[in-house]
Amino acid sequence: MRHIARVVDAWAPAGHPLAGAHLGAGALTLARYIAATRPGSMQCAVERERELLEAVLREVPLNAEVTLLFGDAREIVDSSPTPAWGASSRDVTVIDLWAGAVIGARVASLEFYRRVAERVSDDGFVAVNLLDGPGFEYSRRQAATLQAVFAEVAVVLDERMLGNTELGNVVVLASNRPGAFAGSASWFGGASASSAREPFVISRDLERFIAGAAIVTDATACDSPPPDESHFNEHLGRPFFAA
Repeated sequence: MRHIARVVDAWAPAGHPLAGAHLGAGALTLARYIAATRPGSMQCAVERERELLEAVLREVPLNAEVTLLFGDAREIVDSSPTPAWGASSRDVTVIDLWAGAVIGARVASLEFYRRVAERVSDDGFVAVNLLDGPGFEYSRRQAATLQAVFAEVAVVLDERMLGNTELGNVVVLASNRPGAFAGSASWFGGASASSAREPFVISRDLERFIAGAAIVTDATACDSPPPDESHFNEHLGRPFFAA
């Protein structure tokens, strides 16, 4: 969440309102952040688990203009534009669609990202939050797929993961803004008062990261590997970038 928030901070002048869409509402963490730092932002959020979100809102009320859409994210993306989302393009689109620790195939394909892209402004960006680890085969294929839809793609992950020994979050960024992520490595300096180190950003070396990974379509997509999947062990400790 902190990494995506830093991208939001760098994307437009401080305080400038942004139109945001959140696929996977969670506790509306990023929606709250955008509302607090950019008053007047118009946002919507898609959430499948209505009871869960309503329970969150009872404990932590939302004091911001965020339209809530309840339902399956793929079905909503595939449907005709709705007044809450499709009537206007979005500057920020966050895709954070997990079921437990697994991301479903239906929300990680070329066809899905193309439909999302139809609702992204020419100057907007998409941030996809993934879970991956040694080998990073899933993230490489997701980066390749987003690269087939958007002109600019970058990958952000914690530096500790470069040893190919740990699981963690991988954020893939995509945009059609020319040179969108050229200076992205500098966006994360001083990102937190904690002792957390700045993340590792892959933009110029994106092709080395993708390493020929295949684009994912509805026909070839599969769920992300669960954290205990044994195939991670096959890549444990190998060089992060393929030779």
